Amino acid sequence: MAEVKAIVEVEESELDGIKFHFGIKDEMFAKGVKFASLVAEGSNRTQAMMDSWDIDKASARSKAGEFFRRKWIQELIRYFKPDEETLYIGEIESIIKTGMEMIKDPRRDDRVKIEAMKALQPYIKVAVTKQESEITVKHEISAGDVKMTKMTDAIAQLTNSGKMIDETGSVIDVEFVQ
Repeated sequence: MAEVKAIVEVEESELDGIKFHFGIKDEMFAKGVKFASLVAEGSNRTQAMMDSWDIDKASARSKAGEFFRRKWIQELIRYFKPDEETLYIGEIESIIKTGMEMIKDPRRDDRVKIEAMKALQPYIKVAVTKQESEITVKHEISAGDVKMTKMTDAIAQLTNSGKMIDETGSVIDVEFVQ
């Protein structure tokens, strides 16, 4: 629950930053946020203007272009649009899904299935490479791990030679007890 609250606070502070930077009043800003989010989601300007301002189509058509060109609206649209990497990942998933449907379709002949598998190879390789790199990053050895390994090896050498370390840190000889 705390994570969700933190994310909402970050979004509000970023939007407040845009509002403060451009000096926009609360009511106007709320309508601008609605307009920008609708445009970023793919709605046309006129429809977004009608939905955010509750005006008729003729008025919306005449005002939408000018409202769209305002710098603070452009900034809000950039804020709401997904980045290119997100779109690219979605496109890859769509391509893989379509290819897998072709492969699993019993009505398709073997030649089409083979071509679909060939077409999917680069996308699957990218996904596998990305997973391998994530795994590599997660399993990196830290400096503390190296130090612990050295200490464990040193203790094993002392123990094998019949020695121990006492409370003061001195190495002492001991007898092996079974």
